[in-house]
Amino acid sequence: MTSIYQNPYFNVKVDRDILSLENKLGGSAILPVTPEVKIMLLHIYRPAIQSYSLEIPRGFGEIGEAPEETAKREIMEEISCGCKRIESLGTMYVDSGLMNTKVNLFIGLGTTRVKDEVQKAEGIKEVQLFSYDEVRAMALNGQINDSFTLAAILRSWNHPVFGS
Repeated sequence: MTSIYQNPYFNVKVDRDILSLENKLGGSAILPVTPEVKIMLLHIYRPAIQSYSLEIPRGFGEIGEAPEETAKREIMEEISCGCKRIESLGTMYVDSGLMNTKVNLFIGLGTTRVKDEVQKAEGIKEVQLFSYDEVRAMALNGQINDSFTLAAILRSWNHPVFGS
């Protein structure tokens, strides 16, 4: 494989016309659940799809940072929230046919806002609250299409916090 481009996050490689992306830092995503058992979703603009999307907080890890710490940092940076407890929902590959990115999924229980701010520079317009039933219905009917968010919803399907 030949490297054709690198930045701090990715190494783009090509081998016999097959392109692949190597994620250098890994990442984490977290499903925020409030004490009232509402799920917090970001209403965020994504230039790649030229549209707004409903998503959970997520981001790249930093060198030497544990996946749980990445999740805690991202939820604070993106939507100014902290969690009383986080639990692992396992891992997922974003697109195993194109990249090696393995993302750690978490559920953030007891999530509360520290301040009423969002990371506008990242395209976040606002945070919206939904019941688990609403989120599940939006995932099933195509209103939620982000792979991280869909995976976290699926993995939390029978979590005790939702009464399942």
